[in-house]
Amino acid sequence: IALSDALCERREAAVMKTLIGNPGAKLSRAVFREAMALAKTDDALRDALLSRTDTPKDFAYRMFWWVSAALRTQILSRYALDPQTLDGVLREMLAELGDDRISTAGEQKAAAPKPSGRTFNTVVHALNGAGLRAFVQELSAAAGVTPETAARIANDTGGECLAVAARALGADRAQFTSLVLQLDFKRYGKARPPSVIEPASAAFDAIDERQARAVMTLWNAQFRAAA
Repeated sequence: IALSDALCERREAAVMKTLIGNPGAKLSRAVFREAMALAKTDDALRDALLSRTDTPKDFAYRMFWWVSAALRTQILSRYALDPQTLDGVLREMLAELGDDRISTAGEQKAAAPKPSGRTFNTVVHALNGAGLRAFVQELSAAAGVTPETAARIANDTGGECLAVAARALGADRAQFTSLVLQLDFKRYGKARPPSVIEPASAAFDAIDERQARAVMTLWNAQFRAAA
């Protein structure tokens, strides 16, 4: 690990690709963090990073927001998150951030808004009746995330982030597909072809409700810690 950290300090893409591409290499969070930064503009490094089984889960879910649809589904499958592993992931993330405001994973989760008793149907009704702003507010209340997190999910046009949110709220596949189409009409005045939303449907199928709730909690914690 010490050697890989020393090589990582050079911040050279070729060196980083060699490290990340070696499945037997023991890598620290510092190496993964540098690789994640470089991967934003390097497709090969991005693929290599998300092909490893030891990439920290919080890094993988930070990358979720800017990788391709195929890699988003891969993240949900390869780096499955659930309530049992969530505390450890949050603890590692917060320890690295050195966030004095939040000392434990439990406090981070406690700081999140509490689910209000609203359901997936109330979220859909808000979209149909009052539009996108009301949809974001209802999504925030129903999922127990901040309005800022809900807005990021709603504004991600790929649909995979929305798939996670819909799963977390107990929607089935038909309900999720209907929601995507309704959002399309609100945004564009027409629905996209079914083939365009197939990747989002694949993401929906790659995760279950418990896992989706854990991902929502992690995203909420990440955005709060970055604020």
